[in-house]
Amino acid sequence: MQPDLAGLSPLLYTLQRAAFTLFGATDFSARALPALLGGLSPLLFYALRRPLGRGGALAAAVLWAISPLAVWSSRLALGDALAPTLALAVLAA
Repeated sequence: MQPDLAGLSPLLYTLQRAAFTLFGATDFSARALPALLGGLSPLLFYALRRPLGRGGALAAAVLWAISPLAVWSSRLALGDALAPTLALAVLAA
C-alpha cells in the first residue's frame, strides 16, 4: 500500500528542516515560515497594482487578507500556504 502524499510540499519540509536546525524542533519554528509568507502575500498585490489598477490591487489585497482559506492555510504548517504566495511572487516579478 502506497502512502498518501497528496498535499505534501518538499519545499516546506526542506525549509522546516533548516528552521529546526537553527531554532530547534518546536511548534513555532514549524509554523513560522508559512505564517510569515501568508502574512506577506497581501503585500504582493502592491506589485500588481499596474495591471490590476490601484483600486483592484487594494481590493484583492483586502479580500486575500480576510479570506478564511488564506488565513487557515497560513496558520497550519502545510505547504498549501506556499503555493499561492510563490505564485503571486512570480506574477509580481
